[in-house]
Amino acid sequence: MKALLSIVTIAGIIVLYFMGVAFHINFFNTEMLIHNAIHFFAGFFLLGTWVWYKHQLKFKTALYTILILMALDYLVDFIRDVNNFNLQMMIYDVFIVFWGAVIGYLFRRGLKKNRFENRLEG
Repeated sequence: MKALLSIVTIAGIIVLYFMGVAFHINFFNTEMLIHNAIHFFAGFFLLGTWVWYKHQLKFKTALYTILILMALDYLVDFIRDVNNFNLQMMIYDVFIVFWGAVIGYLFRRGLKKNRFENRLEG
């Protein structure tokens, strides 16, 4: 399980790097790091843990919540005169959300497996 989580994390970082190069996105400045973190953790918690793993939230509700967060993020950028509302940025953001969701699902699954194994040993 740890190996799969590591592979998905490294593969996602590599794809994210190449998408950044292809779309001319500088993701090492503070603004983009915050932007990416919001989208990643929205996918991690909303889709990865609450929808796919725990089934405590409906998929449709989670997607609407994520769309609202993304729209608010674009609105704040528009107010600050940062124009990043284009197709490349949307593809980039959707990838970050779903990559966060896959990592969130694998993380929760691995956490449960570790807890179960610790109960058997202890």
